[in-house]
Amino acid sequence: MIINSGELKTQIIIIRPNIVKDKDGIPVESYQEIYKCKAKVTTIRGSEFNESKGDVGRVEKRCYFRKHPRFDVELTDAIILNGKTYNIIYVNDIEEQGRYYEVKMELCK
Repeated sequence: MIINSGELKTQIIIIRPNIVKDKDGIPVESYQEIYKCKAKVTTIRGSEFNESKGDVGRVEKRCYFRKHPRFDVELTDAIILNGKTYNIIYVNDIEEQGRYYEVKMELCK
């Protein structure tokens, strides 16, 4: 798969959850920014379904971006795109070359 670097136009932020203790010593989850980069983002599908007598929407997207030399993207990470947080469903190192990632993600609700 050939990725044109001119297509990487959308700013994304990869964040990683950390467990820290608050002032009372209670463990709480906080997020640490791993890195920012430009990506090519495409919408896979959007759907609505009925769950527990409520309407729920699901938005799935796929993004392609360059791999950071020091950080690997994990399934526990999340991506911030246009101020919305997306959970990572799938991570693929494109052609196992260590240059680009393909990430499938869905909107957190």
